[in-house]
Amino acid sequence: MDKPYSKSAEMAVIGAVLLDAPTVLNEVISKIRREYFFFYENKIIFRCIEEMFDKNEKIDLLTVKERLRSQKLLKDAGGEDYVDETTKELAYIANIDEYIKIVEDKYVLRHLIETSKKIAELCYSEAEIDEIIDSAESEIFKVQEHRYKQDIIPISGKIDDVKKRIEMYRKDKKTVTGVPTGFDDLDALTTGFHDGELIVLAARPGVGKTSFALNMLLYACVHQNYSGLIFSLEMTSDQLIERMLCTHAQISGQDLRKGKINTNDFHNITVALNQFSESKIYIDDSTTGTPIDIKAKSRRLQKDRHIDFIIIDYLQMMRLGRRVENKQIEVTEISRSLKLLSKELRIPVIALAQLSRNPERRENKKPVLSDIRDSGSVEQDADVVIFIHRDFEKGVKLDNGTFILAKQRNGPIGDIGILFDPALTQFKQKTQFSGPEE
Repeated sequence: MDKPYSKSAEMAVIGAVLLDAPTVLNEVISKIRREYFFFYENKIIFRCIEEMFDKNEKIDLLTVKERLRSQKLLKDAGGEDYVDETTKELAYIANIDEYIKIVEDKYVLRHLIETSKKIAELCYSEAEIDEIIDSAESEIFKVQEHRYKQDIIPISGKIDDVKKRIEMYRKDKKTVTGVPTGFDDLDALTTGFHDGELIVLAARPGVGKTSFALNMLLYACVHQNYSGLIFSLEMTSDQLIERMLCTHAQISGQDLRKGKINTNDFHNITVALNQFSESKIYIDDSTTGTPIDIKAKSRRLQKDRHIDFIIIDYLQMMRLGRRVENKQIEVTEISRSLKLLSKELRIPVIALAQLSRNPERRENKKPVLSDIRDSGSVEQDADVVIFIHRDFEKGVKLDNGTFILAKQRNGPIGDIGILFDPALTQFKQKTQFSGPEE
């Protein structure tokens, strides 16, 4: 059976460029790649156009033929008569969008056929069923994303996008351009968490990793209308919601469980529950903890609902689902998969992680990057690493703590003083707290 193609549409796209490059070239270059062409001669001609575009050279019927001739490629491109014929195949330059769509659609159909063959071959292989499903989903996702995504492009093809973003920065003058954490000093250093970033939040057990994650989830999704997905490998969804409820309603978790709730508390709880129900917070406590499971669920939710960020609580509890030599190798592969997920979905992924006991053994208790437990390449894969350090003092209502921004690939590092309320499992900015700490 012949593969799907439209030779006339391919020739029409090339012909439109050769006849009126100033009008149509930018649109064609941004949407069409040479792989989209089925016929070899059309690939050759379009590659020549790409090269000339990249060097900002004048592109028309004569100049392209001369370039092909000088590179001894004119024969491969079908000869001079064929190049001339592409312009005769064109009906109306005004219909260029339709010609582009036809070429692209035929390419996608061919891609789907090849993808189906790969999936069929996998089904007959000895691979694990989860690996087959993950590979199949990944290949289909690539087909969906492929339509307007280019893997390797000339820098000139992205300059306009960069200019627009810079103009937006100038116009909006925002201090936070990514997903906000709700902590002003931290947001000032990071400008928020950005698309494609892997953020690692690390601390010793009981210091407040989950509290930070839930504080951020509440701020971003309830107060700022972002959508967030949290994978909980340690706590149930009911436990997470209860903790967020206490924080948001400013009620002690112990008082809530004991039923020590007055009329004002109950009102605050009701308001909080209504706000939760209207927010775009998604919780998954059923994950197997494998990268395959987390990727599959994230892709589906991103496709169906759209999510702005993902939180994983926590990294060392994830498993590859197959035997590996040691935990360090396992964590290394897992961290790499999370970095790739952030790039694939173009959203920040925040992975909570445990620290080893090394800081406790040192005179200076301040954590360093190598203290991340079973670290492997976690500190290498991460774009941002934040440590939480906390003083556990008896007889005080609020613990003093520090957010240590130990690594930031695209910005400064530094320490930020913070307070923690154990009763509400809530971090508070020192600048917002005016009462006594006892």
